[in-house]
Amino acid sequence: MTDSEQFHEARKHFHALVDLAPAERAQALAQLQESQPEFARQLYELFTHFDAADLQAPALNDAPFQANTAPKSIGPFEIIGLLGQGGMGEVYEARRTGVDFDQHVAIKVVRTPLLSRIPAQRFQRERAILARLMHPNIAHLIEGGVEPDQGASWFAMELIHGKSITDWADSGELSIERRIQLLLEVLDAVQFAHTNLIVHRDLKPSNVWVNTQGHVKLLDFGIAKLIDPEHSNPEASIYALTPNYSAPEQREQRPITTSVDIFLVGLLMRELLTGVAPKVEEWQDRTELPGPIEIYQKLTLTEQARIAKIRGVSAQRLTQLLRRDLAAIIAKATARMPQDRYASAASFANDLHAYLAHQPVLAARSSVLNILSKLIRRNRLASTIAAISLIALISISLVAMQRARSEARERERAEVVLGFMRSVFAQGDPQQTGGKALSAAELLDRAAEAMLKRQDFDARTRARIALEVAGVFLALGEPQKALTQAQLALTSINSDPSSAGKFWPFSYDVQADPELSSQIQYALSQAQSELGDWDRVVETINSALADKSGLSPELHARLLIQRSWSQYMLGDAQSAEAGDRAAIALVEQDSRLNELQARALSELASIISDQGDSVSAIKLLKKAIAIGDGAPNRMQLDSYIDQFSLAREYFRSGDVAQARNNLDLLIPKFDTLVGPGHDRTVMARNLLAQCFMRVGNNAAGLAELEISEQALAKGNSPASLANLRLIRGKLLLYSRQAKAAKTLLGAAIAQLQITPENSNFIALRARWLYAESQLQLGEFDAAKAALIRIVTQLKAANQNPTAALGEALDSLGRSYLLTGEYAKADTAFAQAQSEITGSIGDKNLAALRVRIHQLWLAYISHNDPDALAKLKVFRGQLEALPGEHTIQIAEFDLLIATLEPAPSKLESSRKKAAQSTLQRLSGEAGPPNIYGLTSDS
Repeated sequence: MTDSEQFHEARKHFHALVDLAPAERAQALAQLQESQPEFARQLYELFTHFDAADLQAPALNDAPFQANTAPKSIGPFEIIGLLGQGGMGEVYEARRTGVDFDQHVAIKVVRTPLLSRIPAQRFQRERAILARLMHPNIAHLIEGGVEPDQGASWFAMELIHGKSITDWADSGELSIERRIQLLLEVLDAVQFAHTNLIVHRDLKPSNVWVNTQGHVKLLDFGIAKLIDPEHSNPEASIYALTPNYSAPEQREQRPITTSVDIFLVGLLMRELLTGVAPKVEEWQDRTELPGPIEIYQKLTLTEQARIAKIRGVSAQRLTQLLRRDLAAIIAKATARMPQDRYASAASFANDLHAYLAHQPVLAARSSVLNILSKLIRRNRLASTIAAISLIALISISLVAMQRARSEARERERAEVVLGFMRSVFAQGDPQQTGGKALSAAELLDRAAEAMLKRQDFDARTRARIALEVAGVFLALGEPQKALTQAQLALTSINSDPSSAGKFWPFSYDVQADPELSSQIQYALSQAQSELGDWDRVVETINSALADKSGLSPELHARLLIQRSWSQYMLGDAQSAEAGDRAAIALVEQDSRLNELQARALSELASIISDQGDSVSAIKLLKKAIAIGDGAPNRMQLDSYIDQFSLAREYFRSGDVAQARNNLDLLIPKFDTLVGPGHDRTVMARNLLAQCFMRVGNNAAGLAELEISEQALAKGNSPASLANLRLIRGKLLLYSRQAKAAKTLLGAAIAQLQITPENSNFIALRARWLYAESQLQLGEFDAAKAALIRIVTQLKAANQNPTAALGEALDSLGRSYLLTGEYAKADTAFAQAQSEITGSIGDKNLAALRVRIHQLWLAYISHNDPDALAKLKVFRGQLEALPGEHTIQIAEFDLLIATLEPAPSKLESSRKKAAQSTLQRLSGEAGPPNIYGLTSDS
């Protein structure tokens, strides 16, 4: 070995050991001493003079992290005390207090020079992904931050009280079966993370804890990827490598895939069953690992007896247990080559479930005799009868073999699906791309292309792969690509059975699976919904619900909720409400589906709110938040979305102060979790902008919108940017800047490709706003022509009264009034009043605004002085409405000034104040024109 190679090898070992606690490091060095004494000697000498502070960047005076000194606070958290310390950082217990919560967390501070190479935007994006990794067996990431100047990052995680899985199992003297049940929880969490494209890479006992309730909690999931995002470069992967708990590809600097975690769980299983931790020298000859029976029998008889007693069996019985299926399972999980391991954590778990149920395991490739022996253990009565009748025994065995074959076939199919996906993601290795980093979307494009070329997949396998690809495309915000894959999946599952089956060495019947078919239709409807094709969503889900007998309550409820939202967007609030209530009835008795119940309640609140019942909507949202936040699989983002909806309801009900208080707390959470360019963050800032404008602070409102627009411009999200411009255009209208509003709204409509024929909710709303800007600019004829078409389309969309149609009719009535068509104006205002009061009642600004316009019409069309007197009374009613209505009151005062032939001193004073207010908002020097009162909805 050359000097350069020796240095490289020594550096690799140093980086692997530096993150270990002193006791673990000493054990690893002792193991290294046996296999590589020269390296061990050099490392012993190095660590004798090593201080953790040697790795730190020079500390600044105000640095939040000081080596060997506990900080008083980190980010928004107050430090309580030190929980642990390793070579690369510390773990603290901390708390964060607020108005209505007291949150205790564990904060891990990590110092590594790699941090200086992580762009802040990438760190935030990865952190946001991990924060959504919510699973009952994963200690989830709550917040995090990076301090490049300090070479440090910090991660606030769920605080777990308990022990490592090996300590918990031994101290509780758990049986082999109970230990396997703990491993199943580990695999469930690993499978969930892999589905979200996250690999742990450092699964070992100290990162797998069991809490005081006896359930597994995996620590540090994905943090290695945050600290070392270029994890496909083995040279850089120094964080997640514990010498005796590492996969061959980690040590040999090969590409990292999900198979690494399969290997590490296999190591964990071997240690849990045998009581013997893996050793570094087991990998020196580059052969397969020794099996559990081999390492167990190397122990002294006394040690064997002690370990067996802890597991509640004799040494002889433990030897028997470690020989057969368990040995086969461990061997498959810890195979040297990734392609020889289980294709997924789910298939690994399937074999463990089969073992516990005394069924054949895939890894063992059980013989007929093995199958029969398991059959006898499962059905002792049946085996007794079989002993009397050999014919009966043969019959029962054949049935059992057929069932086992069917189960194995499904496991095999799952392995094929996930193995295919893993092979596609392995193509992201820079060594295979010429150094180019591929995005997840590019890898999925490759997967879609590769699947079309495969001729050995049967119809159902092809459908499952396409469904998985569609799901990830949806998560990546690629609905058109998701739609294509979902359509391919649906075509595959409904294909002719005679054309399938080439892959499988035995015959089977490919009939349409109701649950799988509905899952595919659900994914199809999600893509259609993202594309705004609401009619197709309803059509797709109606097809999925044609036969409900094969549907689980969960999937049935999801389909109902998805359809309800589309019906709502099409203006059919009555059907949407009925669908959400039916979904709630399906899931409200099953606490495991609390997250889904919360979603239905939240959606129902939106529908109820649009009917004018903010009080009921607020109650529903509070219930949704309480139920959802108690669900173990609740996504943090979903919780924040419900809190945003609650703030919106406070705003709609006129409680602007409460809405703003909620948003002030919520927007930083959105920024931290998903970034300022996420559509939900943008929506929250839009609402905050409306809060500012409602109280006349136009500049602050537009400043909030500017933050969102800049964030969206960087994120390459044209649809989101166009939607933001619609909101901004609305607020510009509200603040009397009609010219700027028209320009912005026109650009957004073009960007969203909205035409006069588009009649979905968003398109009609955008066109109405544009027509309103024309009206405020004095372009009465153009506005009138557009509004006539919009009103016609809104009437056709819904037979029930709606506030949206009422407001469009109010705009149309003003266009008729301003062009002298008084009879038509009178009809339009009357219809507007009917629509608004029929949908949201008459105790609101929209209804009051229409009544004001009706009296305005009565005065100018009939010169009726009583109408003017009645009109003046409405100023008090405007002031009495909940919330702030500064702009409408100013517009009202100017309207009175234009009609009153002999204004009083008070009215003249109000006119001057109103002109000043509206000129300040619009930025125009001339007197403002009044074409009615502005809508703030």
